[in-house]
Amino acid sequence: MPDSDDTVPADAPDCVTVNARTGSGAILSANFTYVASHGSGWRLEIHGDEGTLVATSGGPPMVAPNRIEGARLDEERLSELVTLEHLITVPPEVRHDSSFHPAHIYQRLAQAIN
Repeated sequence: MPDSDDTVPADAPDCVTVNARTGSGAILSANFTYVASHGSGWRLEIHGDEGTLVATSGGPPMVAPNRIEGARLDEERLSELVTLEHLITVPPEVRHDSSFHPAHIYQRLAQAIN
């Protein structure tokens, strides 16, 4: 709980693991947990035929800042990927706070409705 040392007992499964094969034949393995002690935040890794993408966040990815790194197979290490300015379509006043991601979602929803 934000700004509190209180603990709340977990009363639902706090870990889910999914192993699957996608329609294109790729193998998927995912582990989701939200109540882990000493958790490292959110992390998504995608390993493909041409390289790797890794997205990380110190908190929930929809509200905390995200870092995206990638590398092609012939590159030695991951490098941070920058967001292209033309892809940021929300007003400047929400670019550096927790409403950044929800603002994009609501904006795209409004565009889809119109």
